[in-house]
Amino acid sequence: MVAITQLSLWISALAVFSCQALLITYIVESETFCEINSTEIDKVSKSMVVFLDDVSTSSKQMYLTNDFIPVCTLNNVEIKNSTDLIVFTSKRRTSKFPTFLMNSSFPIVTNTHDVNRNTSVSTQYKTPSLGNNIYATLKSLDWTYIQVILQPTPYFRNILSEFQRSRDSPYICAIRIFEINSTSNVENMMTALQYETNTRGILVLTDDNVLERIIQFWTSLTDHEQLYFVALYEDSASIQRYMEYILGWLFIPRQTANTKLTDLPSGVIDSINLPQITRREIQNTVNFLKDTLLHANISGCNNSNEEENDSCIILKWMKEMKLREQRSHVYNIQINESNEEAAPNTTKTKFIQVGEVNNTQFTPLGSWILYDKENRRLRSTAVSWNKAFHYKCRSHVAFEQLTSPFTSDIQIAGNLPLHYSSYTPEGCGELRNNYVLFSEAIVFAVDYVNNLTDILPSVKLGYDIIDTCSVPSRFIHQMDVLYSLGLRDASVKRKNYIGGVGFPFSSGVESLAHYSYSKKIPTISISATSSTFSDKNLYPYFMRMVPSNKDETLAIVSVLEHLKIHSIGIVYSNDAFGSDLTKSVLTFANVKGITVNYMLRIEDSYVENPEIINYLVDMFIVKNNKYVQAVLSLTQSQHIKPILQRLNDIEINNIFWIGCDTWVAGIEKTFLKKNVDVVSNAILIAFETNQSEKFLKYMRDKANLTEQNPFIKKLIEKENNCTFDRSQQAKIECKDVVDFKNLFKNVDPHGETHIIDAVISLAHGIDTLIRNHCPLMDYCTEANLHIEELAEIVQKKRITGIDGEKFKN
Repeated sequence: MVAITQLSLWISALAVFSCQALLITYIVESETFCEINSTEIDKVSKSMVVFLDDVSTSSKQMYLTNDFIPVCTLNNVEIKNSTDLIVFTSKRRTSKFPTFLMNSSFPIVTNTHDVNRNTSVSTQYKTPSLGNNIYATLKSLDWTYIQVILQPTPYFRNILSEFQRSRDSPYICAIRIFEINSTSNVENMMTALQYETNTRGILVLTDDNVLERIIQFWTSLTDHEQLYFVALYEDSASIQRYMEYILGWLFIPRQTANTKLTDLPSGVIDSINLPQITRREIQNTVNFLKDTLLHANISGCNNSNEEENDSCIILKWMKEMKLREQRSHVYNIQINESNEEAAPNTTKTKFIQVGEVNNTQFTPLGSWILYDKENRRLRSTAVSWNKAFHYKCRSHVAFEQLTSPFTSDIQIAGNLPLHYSSYTPEGCGELRNNYVLFSEAIVFAVDYVNNLTDILPSVKLGYDIIDTCSVPSRFIHQMDVLYSLGLRDASVKRKNYIGGVGFPFSSGVESLAHYSYSKKIPTISISATSSTFSDKNLYPYFMRMVPSNKDETLAIVSVLEHLKIHSIGIVYSNDAFGSDLTKSVLTFANVKGITVNYMLRIEDSYVENPEIINYLVDMFIVKNNKYVQAVLSLTQSQHIKPILQRLNDIEINNIFWIGCDTWVAGIEKTFLKKNVDVVSNAILIAFETNQSEKFLKYMRDKANLTEQNPFIKKLIEKENNCTFDRSQQAKIECKDVVDFKNLFKNVDPHGETHIIDAVISLAHGIDTLIRNHCPLMDYCTEANLHIEELAEIVQKKRITGIDGEKFKN
């Protein structure tokens, strides 16, 4: 009854003043209104009108009248024609914006996300704005690397996408993304965050409930390394109670309203149990309306015509709201140094605004302050210690490559994993010894072809060898850069690529095969075995120098039968190579009556976390060893190495391994020597490959080997613990290492013959293409127009390899 009396008095007061009155219609959607009767809904409406009157600002010399419409569904909502502004609060922000509102002529303020309507404003920052805000903030902090905690909803995924899309040079690199929801194990995630050594900066993209769980767990940690967080938030109440434990944290609001909220009225509204989320949405909207109205410049709206005056006020009010959508504040929790001597119950921390973001422009309003574990102020906010340079994030990177030092007419592209992948600034980890010789094998093969007299007499063959760092997409990007050089710079001669060689892994080759198809050039893999690529209808330009997984499977099953092994465990990589080979083994094992006791799938992410690998080895391989006669390793080399290392650490050396070709091609001698007890009784099944004496002689005799090939130079330094840099006095100079046998003592030549023969195959194929289309035997335009014929020519042609062996791709 009090609420109704107040409402009557307020309405009576309007008649006394000659000031302008605008009608705001509030439409609040909630399932609660489906469960109560019309009388209770009427009570809610009257109570809410009193609360909403607080938006009216006397200093503006105008008054706002309110029409509150609580709805269960959005069907048949009647809006008064006299309405000047609609405020729509959806029960779910991600709900589709109602058609009747989208088509209406009224200006609208809403809590829904990303409404594409010129006369609508959201109380939530749009995802592009949040993406820009995050980027501008991280750039100001000088965080070139970050890890991301992501709640995997479409809303937060879109924010992350917009952030990544908004990047510009210098880039900010999100190198690891951890997905989390309301039931995820926060402890495991926090532990995993510790493993990234190049950054301590964490971006948190979650709702307030998940954010609070993260903060709660963070406050309980004592033995973790210090991390630094930038987080989105909506209601600062979830932050305030933990402020003394999260010093240095930075927060970006998701809502455009002020952080201090007006309390909803008690009494009648409490009796119907209005959901907390609905209350908060109404609070946010009211604060947004009050704040923007206070700052809107409506002094010029003094027309005698009431309708024109209303339109002027609404227009300028909406303009201020639109400006608010583009402007965001950034907050930092800091020690309140001026309050150090305050009473015990007085807080010693403060939530301070330190910056403002307008589009992508960051304006500092205070000093960033980060703290160490002892609450000592850091001298710098840069907690990423290297310039960002990562394959997952970069589009401007000039990757290290080996290019022919002479002018050539046509080029071969080499795709080689000369390093392991890593979250280092370059995206490249440890050198892959056994693949480095492949780079020089391509150089040798091109030199060999150019000295032949029976093919390409008037054409010079060149090469561009790209280090993929074990990431296939890296090659695609770099090839796009090389292809576009002549387009971007008229002074640069465009290169004519006639094929690619290398591509040793089945994993990722599919995208490379499609890429070669788009360029109409053949791709020859030296060891990709997945049977998928046998389909020439799908992969017409893809060839390989080795049999498919089907042949390797027959060899594995034959060994199992010969040794009378009837029970096995399988460890496999979850990629195109491991999955395809495992599927093939399972098919034959079933036919031969061989029991598979367990299958252990290995992901890249497992290798990054020793705790996961240790657990899997202990619970699967060790625990089940008494039930199996052998364990098949159908993995990439980087996946089996940590498994073998774990077994060596716990001194388990009674496991009988049967390894595939990747053991020979990818595991270095130094590693095998350190873990000799674990692998001493392993059987390895690999493709037959002979060392080319011509290539070995070439390596011994080449005087400028290290000058022209930086990868060989690195390998020599690594294997002989020497240096070519005279300033490093702690190491011997590599010039003292002259014997070839000592250069690569821990490298097994393996597959160099395949890659040499692949180059020779392409050379013979392009020679035939030139003879078919170019009378002068040069690489003429007509040959380039018929480049799609090259793959079929190479596949049909029988070639004599480097060591005299005849073969056909």
